[in-house]
Amino acid sequence: MSPQQLTPRQRQRRATMQAIVQSARRRLNDDDELTMRAVASDVGLTGPGLYRYVNSMTELRLLMVHDIIGQARDYLDRAGERHDNSLAKIIAGAVAFRSWALQYPAEFRLAFASPGLLNSYSSQEFADLAERTAAERLNSPGLIGEYFNPLLNDRQAASSVRWQFDPAVVGAFEAQAASYSTQLPHYAYLRQADSPAQVWAYLYLWARLYGVVAFEVFNYAEPETITTGLLFRNMMLEMVAMAGAQLDLKRINALIDTEIALSGSN
Repeated sequence: MSPQQLTPRQRQRRATMQAIVQSARRRLNDDDELTMRAVASDVGLTGPGLYRYVNSMTELRLLMVHDIIGQARDYLDRAGERHDNSLAKIIAGAVAFRSWALQYPAEFRLAFASPGLLNSYSSQEFADLAERTAAERLNSPGLIGEYFNPLLNDRQAASSVRWQFDPAVVGAFEAQAASYSTQLPHYAYLRQADSPAQVWAYLYLWARLYGVVAFEVFNYAEPETITTGLLFRNMMLEMVAMAGAQLDLKRINALIDTEIALSGSN
C-alpha cells in the first residue's frame, strides 16, 4: 500500500512504527539495552502504550529484520545500477553485501544468523504482521536472493556466462531442486528458475558468499585478512572462473577494487 492510499491515522501509525523500529536498531548497533521499556521511552510512549503497536519482543525483532534486510537490499540495488551486464552486477552486489555486513555486524547477526527467530512465525502470522504494519510483505533473507537469482539465470548473458559445475553433482541435486521453491518459503523466488543447474548456481554462490562474509563479520579471520579482503577476493575470482566467462581476471580484480572503494569498505 502506497503512502497516498493510507488514511491519516494509518500514516501516523506507520510513522510511529518506523520510529519504534529505528530506536530498536539504534540500540542494537550501539550495543545498548534493547527492551520494550527502553524503546518505549525513546519514542515517547509508556511501556503499555508500546504494546498497542508491537505485541512482543519477538515481533519487534521481526520488524527490525524486515527493515534491516530492506536496507541491505538497497545497498545491492544501488551497486548493481552502476553496471549493465549480469556478471558485473553479481560482483557489485556481492561487494555491497559484504560492505553492509561489515558496517553493521549486529544487524547482520540478527537478520542473517537468527534462524530460530524467522522460524518462530508461520506464513500466516507473517502475513498478518505485514498487514498490521501496512507493508506488502515482511522482508526475509530471500530478498537478497531475489537480487542474485535473476542475474544468474539471465539468458542475455548465456553466451558469455556458463556455470561450470560437475554434471554428476547437478544430477544428484536434481531431485532436491523443486523442494526449495515448494517447501521452503524463503526460496519462493526460485520458482522462476527453469533448471536444477540454475537453482544449484544460486545456492552455491549464496553459500560461498554468506560463508566468507559471516567468517569476516564474526572475526574468525585475522584483522589484516579482513582489511585486505583476501578471502573475499579469492572467493569472487573462483566464482568468476566457474562462470566460464571469457573475461580478463585482472579486469575482474580491478572491478572488485573499484566496488570496494565505492562501498567504503576495505
